[in-house]
Amino acid sequence: MKKKYVKAFIDKVLDEEYCLTAKDFETARKLSVSKDELVRTDIACLLALYENDISESILYDMTFDKSSLVRVNAVDSIGLGKRKDTFDRVYRLMQYDRVPIVRSYAVLSQYDVFEKLADKPFSKESYIGELINCLNRETRREVRISYYEVLCCAGEKSFFDDIISCIQKEAETGHFVLLWSLLHSIERLLEKGSVEKSMVKEKLEPLIQTFPKQQKLFALELFQSIDEI
Repeated sequence: MKKKYVKAFIDKVLDEEYCLTAKDFETARKLSVSKDELVRTDIACLLALYENDISESILYDMTFDKSSLVRVNAVDSIGLGKRKDTFDRVYRLMQYDRVPIVRSYAVLSQYDVFEKLADKPFSKESYIGELINCLNRETRREVRISYYEVLCCAGEKSFFDDIISCIQKEAETGHFVLLWSLLHSIERLLEKGSVEKSMVKEKLEPLIQTFPKQQKLFALELFQSIDEI
């Protein structure tokens, strides 16, 4: 398929008013194995807009892609999934994928899929225990942050203190490598109502004066949204 036709197809399906046809999904499946890594990545991203069995099936296959760029976008998008085999696949990736950012997104997506499963493979208590075991084995900080977030979502709010501790360490060293990830985790937790707004403001506000300008502005906007609610 020529590049100009690929671009036209992607632009068409990204239109919010457009609804994919069966033929479009066939095209998307063909492009999901394109030789062009960026085309495969675009397909993984756009399928997040379509929550159905076909999208889930294509994204599932894309989680096996050799490119970590494609895998991370497929894993991110497949959070819309509802199938047990999707959960099993992403649950495995969050533990064993060789690329930390793929594991990080897999942690977030497997929780979204778990919440939608009709027949859950674990009780809530067992599931939380499994997540904590996986967290204890994980050594990369960027992946551990995702575990803290999903554990907060699962009702284990004490892990919010771990997010704050990570921010404190960044402030102490002056190396704000993961600050955006941490702030976006807090933003998502607030949107889901997984942490109390007053607690977020109380624990985060004393730290923001140490933040770089853009992150400081973002944190202040978070506080403003808290005050408005």
